[in-house]
Amino acid sequence: MVVALGATVFVNCKKDGVYNPKKKISKIYVAHLGVKKLDYGWTWEDNLLKKVERFGMDTVVTSKAYYFYDKKQLVRIEYTNDDLRYVEITYNGSSYDRVDFYTKKGAKTSSYVFSYDKKKVSKIEHTKYATPIPASKSMENELLSVFIPKIILEEMDRQIEQNPLLKSADNKDVVYVHTMKYKGDNLDEWEILSSSNSRTSIFKYESYDDKINPMYGSNPIMADGEASSVFHKNNPTKITYESMDSNKVSLATSAITYSYLYDKKYPTEIIKTSTPSVGNPFSDTTYYEYK
Repeated sequence: MVVALGATVFVNCKKDGVYNPKKKISKIYVAHLGVKKLDYGWTWEDNLLKKVERFGMDTVVTSKAYYFYDKKQLVRIEYTNDDLRYVEITYNGSSYDRVDFYTKKGAKTSSYVFSYDKKKVSKIEHTKYATPIPASKSMENELLSVFIPKIILEEMDRQIEQNPLLKSADNKDVVYVHTMKYKGDNLDEWEILSSSNSRTSIFKYESYDDKINPMYGSNPIMADGEASSVFHKNNPTKITYESMDSNKVSLATSAITYSYLYDKKYPTEIIKTSTPSVGNPFSDTTYYEYK
């Protein structure tokens, strides 16, 4: 059962888990190497997002997420592809308390616990549990790519791939500590520390536009969030990244830039260009359609 306790207030005096933007996304397209395809379709009922579908090639639906509310506050997500899994979201008053992922049979595979500094989320403790049935990486990344930006989820995946101990069947629980700093209503820095290898990853949000981030104030919803997330009001135009070992020796760096086309104050096209420390720059494009 999902319960709400206490009374705290989140960013912008809004309730966490209540997402009712003036312009509502209906479809998200992505283009890579010149090929544009439908990636997500969002279904709204009045002011509530009720379903998000993920599309593969030839617009075949590959997964669905259904959203359930207590009044207007999101409390549960049921996700289907090859198997049904679900997510429960609990609150401390009007603020996020935790997000928990479960298998169909109710085994907890992953959890996110939130801490606040005044009215802003300042820390997220993410635990991947050493369960016989591991968390579905695709489900977590899809559902949380707005909540935790996709570029950060991808870095966490890289850390797992680079550490064979984390991929073994008898591995221990792994904890990632996410720490966020802000400038005004926008993220300034996002740091990840992994308990598995003491590696630190730092994402610095160098600059923003002055337009509206359509994901601001949203729930953990299935979308290609890229750099956009619930935690910043405007759209980032440059992010730099550095990974360091336990001795603070730099292991990798990269820079990511974003350019936008808008419909009034809302982005309709986002061109992302990544420049890694090794290799050539590469770009892809995301398109938003609104209802």
